[in-house]
Amino acid sequence: MAFDQPGPESKDQLGLAVFLLVCFICLVSPQFTEIPDQVFKVKEGKVASVVCRAFGSPPSVIQWSKAFASLPQRRTTADGTLKITSFSLNDVGTYQCKATNKLASVTASTVLSIVEGEKKRLVHLLFQVEASAFVSGSSGPG
Repeated sequence: MAFDQPGPESKDQLGLAVFLLVCFICLVSPQFTEIPDQVFKVKEGKVASVVCRAFGSPPSVIQWSKAFASLPQRRTTADGTLKITSFSLNDVGTYQCKATNKLASVTASTVLSIVEGEKKRLVHLLFQVEASAFVSGSSGPG
């Protein structure tokens, strides 16, 4: 019984196939591994910490922007996490996370909204009740 032995041509083809496979594996466009919720609620005055992570080869660089412009002051990013200290009404809006490497880029967006503190909500509610009572209790010209 005779077996066919691979010749020099098949060794070269196998080597090329392995080389192409290795190169294919080492170049991967960015893919998100963790993205923020579509709406992210933050209590007023608290720290907003929004995570965005991506995998890619070469490694992806993550950049955050607000309304597709540079981030304003007091906002920092590290390891794909957007951090806003003392969240306020000025921070409300759409933020974009963009992961980029030399092959491509991908984006994800989130809307940061504010949740008022309990005291403010109570004062606002009392104001509404008092205003409603004033309007319903007022009499017209007599």
